[in-house]
Amino acid sequence: MIKRNECRIDTLKPRAEYLALYGGDPKEIVITSSYLKFFPAMRPTRQRLVMKAFDELQHSGSRDFNVYRLLCEEAIEVFLKDPGAWHKGIALFAMRNMVSTQTERKHRQAIKECQSELRKVGVSQELTAV
Repeated sequence: MIKRNECRIDTLKPRAEYLALYGGDPKEIVITSSYLKFFPAMRPTRQRLVMKAFDELQHSGSRDFNVYRLLCEEAIEVFLKDPGAWHKGIALFAMRNMVSTQTERKHRQAIKECQSELRKVGVSQELTAV
């Protein structure tokens, strides 16, 4: 796991590229991706990291709402800058899983806010009703 004091491009780049290719813990992927926002040249790697994290979650069967929330926030930030690179499975997969596994009111509100942001990106047809 990358630590805060290791947030340098020469430290981040090899780890980010490894995670983008081979995957890993979705939380580590999100943290690494969030550090990459300070390095604009790494945006394609950051996009691949977000897509890989969703794939990892899908195959692991994890139902951790916080990881989904972090990934949705990261996906919105990453793909808002480049909507053409949007991975269409992200919205559908993430929203369906959050809706089906969370029943608390605050979680549903967070999902609605996330859906609103995703609609602005242009993926409204991919979203499921809450």
